[in-house]
Amino acid sequence: MIISGYGIRLSRLEHSEIEMVRNWRNANHIRKNMEIRELIQKEDQEIWFESVNNINNNYFIIQADNKKVGLIYAGKIDWDNNLTGNAGIFIHDVKYQESKIPVAASFLLTDTSFLMNIEKSFITVLSDNKKAIEFNKALGYQKLPNQDGIYNQTYELILANYEAHRDLIRSKLFSSTEYEKINISLERSNEIDQHFIDRLDITNPAIKKSFNITIS
Repeated sequence: MIISGYGIRLSRLEHSEIEMVRNWRNANHIRKNMEIRELIQKEDQEIWFESVNNINNNYFIIQADNKKVGLIYAGKIDWDNNLTGNAGIFIHDVKYQESKIPVAASFLLTDTSFLMNIEKSFITVLSDNKKAIEFNKALGYQKLPNQDGIYNQTYELILANYEAHRDLIRSKLFSSTEYEKINISLERSNEIDQHFIDRLDITNPAIKKSFNITIS
């Protein structure tokens, strides 16, 4: 699957890219904001990829200016209950960390998740990661009750909150031509893509109007 819009492109993580992602994840400026901060070994990365390369986890490489700059994911997806159990993003290229690229990537993946009939998304954020907390609140995430005193806190996003926050932010950061249509490319020969093609059969046609969907 390839998703493009908001001036960037998301491509589903491939095996050939996992060593690059491991190096990104092990970088000090990324690792310091993670709950697990031990260096990831090559063999562990292989095991991890095998565990997430399926329909219940959507990991994408973020590409901006024809460069691979970070990773975004929606993981632990419960398709029976239409929810994402955990999501996250990191930008390895420091040039883009304070840009609109993280916002664009979050909009792209969240828009696509709701297109695929996801109704609710959860994330966990370290309580001392103030930038991440403010970023996710700006997207419409709300902290769940009884999280005080917990280091890795859980936040929830529902469609109505997301749409209100998204529309306000994108009117300030993006031109309408950047988000008028989101492009999604899927291949029937890909088993994971086929799952999403099947999901589109039950999507409200009104929601599809904001997307250009190509199936080959």
